[in-house]
Amino acid sequence: MSRQQPQRSRENAGSEGADGESRPLDRRVHLPSEEAFSVLRNDRRRATIAMLARERRACSIEEISRAVAASEHRVPAAHVTERQRKCVYVSLLQIHLPELVDAGVIEWDEREGTIEGRRSIGALAGVVSLVERACTDIEGD
Repeated sequence: MSRQQPQRSRENAGSEGADGESRPLDRRVHLPSEEAFSVLRNDRRRATIAMLARERRACSIEEISRAVAASEHRVPAAHVTERQRKCVYVSLLQIHLPELVDAGVIEWDEREGTIEGRRSIGALAGVVSLVERACTDIEGD
């Protein structure tokens, strides 16, 4: 799997335009359904998508790995151990971020060390949230 060089376009969901105004999140998933399901198949990719959609800015791999580890361990980000964060960091770096880049869901600027959601990020996060709410409601019955 080859990692695409990040493009610095401004198609990112919820990013600021040239005028500094925040753009709304795109509610369409710009992927074939099988690819969207593949992207959403993994917990760490879902947590990364949710974090980037929520933050609506470029984030470092360190920030993302800490947020994903916090989600996995159900603790505040401040309580994530370095070992927990590093475990997530390695899998993001080697597996999940390249897959999200290849799917066109994120832009990864390796020189700057930042990751930013692209235009489908908000819609994908919405799908995850919808399913999680629906499943929680069923589990509560």
